[in-house]
Amino acid sequence: MKICATVAEFNPFHNGHNYLINSQRGSFDAVIAVMSGNFVQRGAPAVYDKFSRSRAAVMNGCDLVIELPIIYSLAPAEFFALGAVRLLNACGVVDSLFFGSECGEIEPLRKIAELSDCEDEKFKASLKEKLAKGLPYPKAKALCMEERGADGEILSKPNNILAIEYLRALSKTNSSITPLTSKRYGAEHDSNIASNSIASASHIRTLIEKGSFTQNFMPPFPYPAPVFEKHFNDIIVYALRRASREDFEHIGDCSPALASRFMSARGETDCESIIRSVKSKNFTEGRIRRVLWNLILNNPFDFASQPEYIRILAQNERGSAVLSEMKFTASLPVVLKGSELKDNAIFNLEAKSTDIYNIVRKIPSGADFRHSPVVIKNFSAKSF
Repeated sequence: MKICATVAEFNPFHNGHNYLINSQRGSFDAVIAVMSGNFVQRGAPAVYDKFSRSRAAVMNGCDLVIELPIIYSLAPAEFFALGAVRLLNACGVVDSLFFGSECGEIEPLRKIAELSDCEDEKFKASLKEKLAKGLPYPKAKALCMEERGADGEILSKPNNILAIEYLRALSKTNSSITPLTSKRYGAEHDSNIASNSIASASHIRTLIEKGSFTQNFMPPFPYPAPVFEKHFNDIIVYALRRASREDFEHIGDCSPALASRFMSARGETDCESIIRSVKSKNFTEGRIRRVLWNLILNNPFDFASQPEYIRILAQNERGSAVLSEMKFTASLPVVLKGSELKDNAIFNLEAKSTDIYNIVRKIPSGADFRHSPVVIKNFSAKSF
């Protein structure tokens, strides 16, 4: 089988995802996805639980959905991408990694990826100087890359940034997987303006929270009640107020200066006010949110930790054929039931995150240990 993979959050699964996935149908026998679980890379709970999102994906083009462990889904882009690529390498069946980008071409992205892997002392000194002037980290790094001949405009776009990290991860792991990209179709990332039937995930989440009509932008699916960050306000405030400075020390993306800003924000009464209080030119909102959720989870893992298993969230009949191949090719255990991982520390953190997510859904603890993969039978690929 010729197999293509993508890395996604499907937060929620929308027509843009449907378009990108099914655009690969003519070239590949199967499409698999590595998907974040109940917490996503921007540092927030997913609007719908991971089993609902993985089911929606398999009903609309994906053949197999693999869970990206929370130690990567709540990590900076570099380690989010690295964790996902390591999982795909471990499958042993993936031919290509497909991702959208604003650039739409591999070579300009590859050039910046190669430059990013050559950050010498001169580069670091220039970056430190720009940060000292109060520039946000993404802007400071983009300017440093421009000094080395890279196109800074490419680095100003979020999908390009993640695409570059996928290329870096493929290089770092000496992967045999071939990268493929296409220009982002329809609405821009985080845009609140729809383009025909395509809207950004952030715009769709806003519509869902307002109770507005979203059917034009999402394939039909019986989603449960949505979950938003505001539902966790009491949990977030409690975790911050009980935290000591030492509690921040083991969180990889938290500097002493950021820890101090968090300690000063302990009097705030909800998540949004905490974010506003902590945010500065040097600390992006996404970074602040990720640190906050890693604090709540008491995550003891380094972002660069190696994956230890391949957990399947959903599959169809074609996905089952992929799994049959992986029995002979996978370099990590392929796990269908959470109960198989009861002694694994990474999975126990995953299970803890699901238990916290499910507090607001009024679902008993232990859900990750009870769930088996969603299986969709009689698959027929849908066109966009």
